[in-house]
Amino acid sequence: MTAAFNNIVRLMVTEEFTRELRRSGNATHDPILEFALQLPTLPAPQNGVNPTMLNELASIVFPSRAKAGVLTNQDRSDLKHIAIAAHHKIAAFVTAEDALVQASPRIEATFGTKVVHVKDLADTLRSATNISSPLEIGFSDRELRLSEVTEGHSSAIRKLVDSFKLPRNLHSLVLAQGVQASTRRSLAITFGDKIVCAAFWQPQSVLQGVLEAFLLIDEDEASVLVAVNALLNQLSRIASGRGPARLRLIIPSSATGTQDVAVRYSFMRCMSNEAEISRYQRLTIGRVIDGESWPSIRRHIESASDMRFAEEFASIADDELRIQFRSESGAEFVIDLFDLETILSPTLFLVPGRSAVLAPIRAVYADDLLDTSDQSSLLPRPQASKLHERTYFSHPRNERLLARGTPIVFYESGRMKGRSAAVAVARITSTIIVPKSRIAATLLDGGVVAQEHMKISAPEISLPQQLLTTC
Repeated sequence: MTAAFNNIVRLMVTEEFTRELRRSGNATHDPILEFALQLPTLPAPQNGVNPTMLNELASIVFPSRAKAGVLTNQDRSDLKHIAIAAHHKIAAFVTAEDALVQASPRIEATFGTKVVHVKDLADTLRSATNISSPLEIGFSDRELRLSEVTEGHSSAIRKLVDSFKLPRNLHSLVLAQGVQASTRRSLAITFGDKIVCAAFWQPQSVLQGVLEAFLLIDEDEASVLVAVNALLNQLSRIASGRGPARLRLIIPSSATGTQDVAVRYSFMRCMSNEAEISRYQRLTIGRVIDGESWPSIRRHIESASDMRFAEEFASIADDELRIQFRSESGAEFVIDLFDLETILSPTLFLVPGRSAVLAPIRAVYADDLLDTSDQSSLLPRPQASKLHERTYFSHPRNERLLARGTPIVFYESGRMKGRSAAVAVARITSTIIVPKSRIAATLLDGGVVAQEHMKISAPEISLPQQLLTTC
């Protein structure tokens, strides 16, 4: 109810819902019916619910009873709910009926309406509207703070936003003015009282698999590009927290460094006639893809892009890990699995025959590199745990095993209260061998191993937080 009153979702009931309450409720006084009558109502189609649609829904939701011709009155009422919602092209239908929820993938694929359990909706709303806990991040010789924008940031935010020429709606979004005030969400990375970069968005679209965020950046700050990296990683985590999503960025056109970081992490520039701002977007999966999850993820990809893939997951990649797909017009293309994972990151395709590497790591290093600790640290974390790409230091003899594109599973040893379990998965983006004295600062900042413990090999890995699996 709170989400509806805050305009995060639009709450409506079907006409069948009030009829059902009248059939089963108290004839003289039913407070639930009285409340339902005050809500906006989706009427049944003018000529009644289409019998063909009801029969098709019955075969999806109650296949055994539909085939035997023994549907109950409650079954028929449940099917009418879905049929009315689909007729009005409603994005989601909320219910506590397990049979409807289990049939949601087929209902959504056939009729375009997703069926959501009321508990899952509550969890989704909570994740979309929760205020982020403050997080200290250590950046070389300084400490930055990642948190929700607070009242204490108002002066710095206003000063920074006034330095850009922005459309009125973005100006209002940043300053939380008008209807934006109660629902706007934000993340900021600050150094003391200064705003290094911040993101602002409305949570409503997150529920439909889209997060569109405006980025406000002070590119005169020394740590801004690393901060933007961490901010984009956090936005990816939020966008794909409930499943595959489209992440859209609105960036001031003068913030060229920020746009370069976005392009590096697979954001594609959108065509736009707006001189003050530039728009970027990409898909983010946020989980591993296997045979079980492929049908649902395939539908997400095809509905959001011009890429059509094979239905059989086991056959999508050839021996050289190349994947064929076609455009909507029928043109055939081939893409390397590595490139596809980069475009859809964070994700890993668990295709048959793909080899992986098991890498040991101590608990103290896993906590700082992979952010797998069950308890948040009271001290600033190294920046590595919040970046898209991170550095894992190993011995040169492992170079052959740590090939580009290889999945890597991190096994936390039992020493020093470790969990003796696999705690995270990642993908190797590159491996280099350099003398310890010549290791670049970017590799050092992306890792957590003390310099006196470094061996020589420094494979750089792509490890967004969404792929972490904590045991």
